[in-house]
Parts: sequence; C-alpha cells; structure tokens
Amino acid sequence: MPNRKNEKTAVLISGASDELISWLVNITEVINYIPGKVYDSPFKPAALITGDTEKVDSLLQVRNELYPGTPVIYAGEVEKAPPGVDDILSPPYNDATLRIFSRRLHYLGSISREIGSLRSRLRHREIFNSIIGESSPMLDLFSAMDRVIDFDVNVLITGESGTGKELVARAIHDGSSRRGGPFVEVNCAGIAQDIADSLLFGHVKGAFTGANSDHTGFFEQADHGTIFLDEIGELNAEVQSKLLRVLENKKVRRVGGKTEKEINFRVISATNRPLADEINAKRFRSDLYFRLEQYTLKVPPLRERKGDISLLARHFLREICSFYDLGEMSFSDYVMYDLESRQWPGNVRELRHHVQRLALQSMDDVIRDIEPPEFGSSKKEQGICEETDDIIPLEELERREIQKAYNKFNGEIERAAVALGISRATLYRKLKIYGLM
Repeated sequence: MPNRKNEKTAVLISGASDELISWLVNITEVINYIPGKVYDSPFKPAALITGDTEKVDSLLQVRNELYPGTPVIYAGEVEKAPPGVDDILSPPYNDATLRIFSRRLHYLGSISREIGSLRSRLRHREIFNSIIGESSPMLDLFSAMDRVIDFDVNVLITGESGTGKELVARAIHDGSSRRGGPFVEVNCAGIAQDIADSLLFGHVKGAFTGANSDHTGFFEQADHGTIFLDEIGELNAEVQSKLLRVLENKKVRRVGGKTEKEINFRVISATNRPLADEINAKRFRSDLYFRLEQYTLKVPPLRERKGDISLLARHFLREICSFYDLGEMSFSDYVMYDLESRQWPGNVRELRHHVQRLALQSMDDVIRDIEPPEFGSSKKEQGICEETDDIIPLEELERREIQKAYNKFNGEIERAAVALGISRATLYRKLKIYGLM
C-alpha cells in the first residue's frame, strides 16, 4: 500500500545547527524530533541526523524502536564522530556536497520506504494469520483491512452473528500504530442501561449509592489504544448521545465529576444489525453513525465462503483435540462433504460448536457420523416432533433448548452459550426474556 506521506523524502533531526537545518531544507523535508512524540505510522524518514554527539544514543534508540533499518547520520567533523553511527556528513556544506548528499538521501529514502513496505506487509501477513480464510471474499476482506490498518480512523465492522468480527477488530489493533496500547473490548449488549455511563465513562467516589471508590471507565482504560464497541446498535438513545460527545471532543467526564479528561483512543465498532434501517426507525443516531463509520469492513457469512469450511473445520478440530487431550483426529470424506454442504446460519461460531460436538462424541479417531447423538433420553423430551403433524412455535423450541443447555451446565452461562452457538450476552438476554433465571 503506498504511503502518501512518503512521496517526499524526509529526515528526522535532533541537535542540528541552524546552518545544517537551513542547508537540509533545500533538499528535503526536515522534521524536528521531539522526545515522546508519536508520529503518524505512515511517516518513514530516510535518515536520522544529528550534529550533537550526546544525541546519538537517543537517536539510535529511536531508530531501533520506531524505524528499524533507517541510517543514523552524524553531521560534523569525522574525528568527532561517535561510535554507532551509520554515516558521516562532514562540512563544508556547499553546493557540491549538497548535490551529492541530495542524491544519496533520495536513494536512502527509496530504500527506506521499500524496507518499510516489506516490513509492513510481513507484519500484516503475520497478523492476518489469526483469521483463517483463503476464499475470494476473505482475500477481499484482508485487502480492505490492509488499506485501513495504518490509518488512525474509526472503523465500523458489519456482519452476521458468529462471523468473527471481534477477530477482525483485534487484528486491526495489533497491526496498527496503537498495538503497544490497550485493546478494550466492550459488549454493548451486555451493559445494563442504568449503569452504562459509569461503565463507559467512569465515576467518582460518592457519585451515587454504592460508588465507594473512583472507577475508571472503558474509554479511559483505552487511552493511547483501541476501544472495541461490539454490538453498538444495542445502545439506547441517551447513551448514544453521550458517546457522540466523547467521540467529538475526545474528552471524558466521569459520572459525578466536575472536570473533563482528554484521552487518545481509536474506536472500532461492530454490529450485526443494518444500522441504516435502525436510523430510519429512529433507533440509532445518524450523526453517531457517521462518526463511527469513517471506514467500513464487511465480514462475509460462512455460506459465502464455503471454500474455507474445510480449513476452519480442521483448525477447530486440532484446537479441540488439543484442549480436551483427545489425540489426533480427522474427518471422513463423507463428514467433510456434509460440513461443506450446510448453510451454517450461525456462521463460524456454529461450525466450531458443531465440530466440538462431533469430536467429543466420536468413538473413533476418524469422525464418521454426520450428526452427533442427541442429548437426552428421547426426542420427545427434547421437544422434537417425530412423525407428527403437530407444529411447535419456534419461540417455544428456542426456550426449551436454552433451558436444556442452562440446566445441563448447572447455570454456567459461558459453557451453555458455547453449546448453543450464541454469545454470552445473547444467552443472558434470552434467559431474562424467558424468565429462566
């Protein structure tokens, strides 16, 4: 991906004389190095230059941490050059040396940019390896991620439940200039609306009954990092309004607090809802949407990337076998054909759950049954009609399955959610709806 900021060769300087600076500005863009300043990630200097021997060690450290492969040049007398520098720019600074150094600098700039591009591609490939997929829709997604990963803009990730939106968010953070900062994941669907302000923005001691100490909200926790707002469409209008102000001002005021704190964060949000429909229905603010959607990524459903099913299934089987110490297992051709033929409405999450059931209930190292044995002693007890014209409402079937999983795992929400192939927040919400907890 070309870096627009790299079109003009630039140098980073520290401890340079006015004479040297005035000389350098004729041939390049000069950036004064400020300790502690984080430069935009696309910026890649052709060289780091200093005329102060005491600044060499700090520039070498900057080079090693931020710009590996970039030469550190000492501008001064050869005999005064400190150890560790890669090149020396010695006076006098006249037209002849200007022309020579200009050519050398532009050559260094092109080499530095090429090295930076290669390092970036290798880093991105390593990061994207956490997301399994070789199909055309996934390659398109990787390409779109690659275009945005180096730019510090807000990203909205769309896609059906179970497609892996959180993996995409994590990969973008891990590949960005903020990768050294925190990644704070917030499940908006799991936030009780009456405490949403406190969780998101924090509170001070005594702000309300039970506030026995100061609390740092999710946004403050994400300072100099990324905050991932999953299921963003679940927030109510009041919280949306407060969130909009935080995004506009980059400042947070804790509940009960009197001062605002400036914070530095990037927002990645995700939704399985069509937010355009939510806006038309007056359930989601359009101005908030435009703040969140500076760049959009769509994660394809599994039915549109069937070429990845075998890769995913084998990957999940290896993970499951390792976790449960099952030894080495594989799928028969018949089972793999069955997996690739299904529609998978629950997407990757449903596939993983299904593979787990197959592995745990297989009596052989080669999985041969396309359907695992059913839980329970009879189909009637499971609410499944057998050779009957009776129709059970889908809502009742869902309630029964949720109750069965909840009881089977003795109220352990996490395990029950995995067994059902839904998120923890969704299961929690359904349990409350059906009055099962």
